[in-house]
Amino acid sequence: METSQHSAFEATLPHSREWYQALASNQGQYAYPWKQVLSAPGGEDWFSHLLEQSLSSEKRVLEAGCAHAPDARRFAHLTASWTGYDWMEGFLVEARKHVPGGHFVCWDGKSDVPDGLKGAYDVLVSRRGPTSFLNHIKTFAAPGAHMLCVYPTEDIRTKVLHQLEQVQADVLGEWTFRTRGFLPEFQDFLLYQRWHGDSHSEAELEQTWDSQATPAGFPILEERYVVQARMG
Repeated sequence: METSQHSAFEATLPHSREWYQALASNQGQYAYPWKQVLSAPGGEDWFSHLLEQSLSSEKRVLEAGCAHAPDARRFAHLTASWTGYDWMEGFLVEARKHVPGGHFVCWDGKSDVPDGLKGAYDVLVSRRGPTSFLNHIKTFAAPGAHMLCVYPTEDIRTKVLHQLEQVQADVLGEWTFRTRGFLPEFQDFLLYQRWHGDSHSEAELEQTWDSQATPAGFPILEERYVVQARMG
């Protein structure tokens, strides 16, 4: 039987607005519903390291696509202020609950910047969030502000680099990570495939699992692209 986590998303197109609403309603957070074991540190770990190194008690942070604010929970105490936005109010309810000192605004990143987000920020971050904040980067960025993001596809990396070039930002570094790992159980594999838009039947996916899974689980390759830049 497929889990309720999968069933909640089955009727909607992955990563559509309806799909995110189902995710917020059923999980309350933007987090992978499957278990995975990576064989080495990956791009998300490097992003976290760079983010922590970028923070201090004087820094004002803006996070694009903050979801339920896992990074704010971990790092906000290191900063002067932490502001985040997301387009799903259901995620922001959790963000405000767990980071009462933060400031969280519902915004889609496409309309005019709301008053609650206007200001000059020293650090702009996005962990797999929307790239649309780069269209407003001159509104958000204080002089010399640092921008740090991590994304799962090379297409998004290319888009980010193009947008940074348009605003004449200095790219300080970019890193590509391809980290091997495993999905321990079939149910993890099923949720992983559904998340990534695989519409094959459960029986077909069981056949794939049976033919390719190892004693450690189903092999995966996690790709991450990290970009760090400084605004002029």
